[in-house]
Amino acid sequence: MVNLTRIYTRTGDAGTTRLSDFSETPKTDPRVQAYGHVDEANSIIGLALTQPDLPADIAAVLRHIQNELFDCGADLSNPLKDEDADQSLRIIQPYVDRLERWCDEYSEPLAPLQSFILPGGSPASAWLQLARTVVRRAERTAWAAASVFGNKPASEGRPGGVNLLALAYLNRLSDLLFILARAAGQGAAEVLWVPGKDRLAPDAKAARLRAKVTGTEQPADIAEEGAQQPLDAGEAPGPAHTETEQAIAVPGAAEESPEDSAEPEPDPTPGIAQPLDASAGEPEVAERD
Repeated sequence: MVNLTRIYTRTGDAGTTRLSDFSETPKTDPRVQAYGHVDEANSIIGLALTQPDLPADIAAVLRHIQNELFDCGADLSNPLKDEDADQSLRIIQPYVDRLERWCDEYSEPLAPLQSFILPGGSPASAWLQLARTVVRRAERTAWAAASVFGNKPASEGRPGGVNLLALAYLNRLSDLLFILARAAGQGAAEVLWVPGKDRLAPDAKAARLRAKVTGTEQPADIAEEGAQQPLDAGEAPGPAHTETEQAIAVPGAAEESPEDSAEPEPDPTPGIAQPLDASAGEPEVAERD
């Protein structure tokens, strides 16, 4: 039973704190950082729970997770001891199994993804995406703690390590929060990431910069007018930049006479953008760890 009778103690004013086993450690200890990130993620989940667009079934899952995150923080704050003597609160395999079942349950009705999702959509979905990123940070920091303190019980002259099941829990939780964010945002259209090579330049300056960076020619109508309309069926793309224009766009190019560097005549068919190269295929989606 936790009994909080006094909130401030002044004991941390020197930059140290005590873990759950009462051992003193700097506040920069990665174990302290890890359970601090867990607390931050829990608070963001609390914000998601206040959103009126959050479905009731997802809210029930999140409330259960909030309790488990306190268990996870308690685990990370308590170095491992001898298994026979350790009666501490720990993340155990059923916690991880439950998250995996929820992942399967909520991902089954969702459409397969062809690209990554840009965070946003509905308020609840956006908060859950933010919670996911903080859980990922907690997992990375917990692994940093494991690299320092190991994952073995304390022995003479060596402090106890980190429970690796707590790290597995954080990994599955980040996956689940991604899935729940998608499920919560189905009322709003999901906006997918379009890789830079497939996006149209928004204006003439950006078109010239892209040509300089990639070494590729840009259609004159995009460079001159920044048009972003796709080609209609049967229409031909506008002419590409002339060699003179490319020499102007590249730093260090030889100086040219005013006649050579003059802007070309406007394309009689402005506003036509190049279609995507069909051979490029769809952008690959990296498999989540």
